[in-house]
Amino acid sequence: MTLTGQIIRTIIKEEIKSAQEENQAEFVKINKKLDKIGNTIDSFAGQVRNFDTEQVLQGGRLSSNTDRIEKLELDVFGTIQLA
Repeated sequence: MTLTGQIIRTIIKEEIKSAQEENQAEFVKINKKLDKIGNTIDSFAGQVRNFDTEQVLQGGRLSSNTDRIEKLELDVFGTIQLA
């Protein structure tokens, strides 16, 4: 191979290596951003799950209270008052 061919080959190898390093750095940045987004989504999902659990508990309490009120209305008034 000629000297010019070797020089061109060396330059091309260096450019490819440089581009790979730049791509690797960008990949690391993107990966960090994706991790942050994933953590935010996990946190949000946990909050939604907690809210849902609280709603189920509140619904159970409301149902229980409604049953108690209806029983008292039946005992006191002889009928259930419908709103």
